[in-house]
Amino acid sequence: MTRIKAIQLFTLLLLIAVATTVIVYRWQRSTSGIASTMDAIASTDRINNEQTHSSASPAQQAGAHFVEAVSVDADNFNPIYTTNPTSLTVIRKIYPSLVGQDPFTGANNGSALAETWHFSDDGETITFTLHKDLQWSDGQPITAEDLRFTYALIRDPVVSSPYQQNFANVENLEVIDDQTLQVHLRTPDCTIFQTFRQPILPAHLYQDDPSQFLKTDPSQQPTVGAGPFLYGDRSEGRISLTRNPLYRFDAPLVEGFEFRVIADVAQQLAALAEGTVDLVYLSAEQLAGVQAGPALELYTAPLDSLTFVALNLANPNHPQPGRADDGSLLPQEPHPILGTLAVRQAFAAGLDYRALLANGFSNQAVRTAGYLLPTITWAYNDDLSPSAYDPTRARDLLQNAGWVDQDGDGVRERDGIALRLTLLTNEDSAVRVRLAKLIQVQWQAIGVDLQLETVPFETLTQSLLAQRYDLVLVGWDTLGAEPANSDFWLSRQDLPLDTSVEESSGGANFVSYQNVAVDQWLDEARTAPNCDGGYRALRYRRVQERIHEDIPYIILGVPLQGWAYRAVWQGILPQPWQFDQNIQRWRRKP
Repeated sequence: MTRIKAIQLFTLLLLIAVATTVIVYRWQRSTSGIASTMDAIASTDRINNEQTHSSASPAQQAGAHFVEAVSVDADNFNPIYTTNPTSLTVIRKIYPSLVGQDPFTGANNGSALAETWHFSDDGETITFTLHKDLQWSDGQPITAEDLRFTYALIRDPVVSSPYQQNFANVENLEVIDDQTLQVHLRTPDCTIFQTFRQPILPAHLYQDDPSQFLKTDPSQQPTVGAGPFLYGDRSEGRISLTRNPLYRFDAPLVEGFEFRVIADVAQQLAALAEGTVDLVYLSAEQLAGVQAGPALELYTAPLDSLTFVALNLANPNHPQPGRADDGSLLPQEPHPILGTLAVRQAFAAGLDYRALLANGFSNQAVRTAGYLLPTITWAYNDDLSPSAYDPTRARDLLQNAGWVDQDGDGVRERDGIALRLTLLTNEDSAVRVRLAKLIQVQWQAIGVDLQLETVPFETLTQSLLAQRYDLVLVGWDTLGAEPANSDFWLSRQDLPLDTSVEESSGGANFVSYQNVAVDQWLDEARTAPNCDGGYRALRYRRVQERIHEDIPYIILGVPLQGWAYRAVWQGILPQPWQFDQNIQRWRRKP
């Protein structure tokens, strides 16, 4: 199951200190809220962008090459096959996609090949109209046939693309004319737009014939593109790109872009300090070791990642699906302790979040009230406040719920049963183990006998999906900017893994959350008429509010990520969803 596979490990990485000049977006919650702060920043940057474009264009810089450090080498540059992160980074600079993405909000926009799109009345047909005068680097026009050809290859079982499942809801592709493509869906689904960010191949290179593609060696280097850069050459540990003079947003000012493979982050930062590398990506823990200075600039933004404690709302000794065979809601036997809202509220109030983020992420993380990332600004509910640390309230809530320390041993009891629970996390994540130990101490302080178990990730995942646990410290990673990727609360996703059945895979709603209104809001948002952003945002905000009230997750925070780059470069205007969103404007200082 792809969403469950999205549960990833955080790796503890080496802390490195480098002299930098810090230019940081402020993601801390202000009196006007996260989204308001982000809107202000976006407004400023967009003004800067407009001023850059409205002023006289700087001259192209012969011999100027920008060098980015990457940790792993690419395998191939075929967008139909590769899942290699470096390969995909290179590909996105060479090949275009159908649907663009606002680099600040993550929303769909017309910055890619499609200028506009509209829906049929039943929502099952989307008609895309391309921008005019699009062309490949060899001068051939980009047409709807390029789109149909690429998508048909991915959908073809013979091709065996790892992206085939992304097109499972596509019934048919129809070229209306050179500028118009119709996509027929099996069911209305607003998440399909993320699928249309798949890089597009030039069909004319294969004579519009899939068999010609199949005869082509996947490792063959790209010869034609439509991105800001084109493939140049490749040598040991280096991948070189050259400026595309026909790029639709103007040819880049720099002559070339190079990726240099340096596995060790310490060596990447050393190369950055020496000036042999211009850009290095930094994890949250690496950010903690970066120091200010005159040579480099630093951009930080929330990572596409969420760390939380999952609370099992159902009896772990008797897991059952959220829906019966006839589709009706199946009432769950509640967890004997966590099934009570007051207990969950007490647990949320009993955590010192400031201490957790300081010790777990070296303060390189942001608090968030909801399960959606604050960088999904159009759908994020900024009216909610993150849970506050209030141990007195936590103790009162437990006391009023009948959990009392009768014998003075520091552990509360009710009806002769101790307030004893087990928290699981994966042993190979030093960050999570560190967080779990802190949580254990903090909850013990309010009278909880919390047992900590660190297990292999595979064991943790199996317990999580089988819903045979009390509490799990885990996270979601790389879900993207589409809120519907976070449908963790649907009752039909409440599918306990049955290890005795080979086909059983488990569902994303592993906390057994049930709420008819939330089911309705999520379904309405996914199938919204015309995928209207306002209609969808209202429903996602309602869901966040209800989840915030019911506490199936205790959200700890969103780690930060960063990019350190040399101050000799001008025009770099990074955004949360795309660091290189204006790469054609980058230039060296005179």
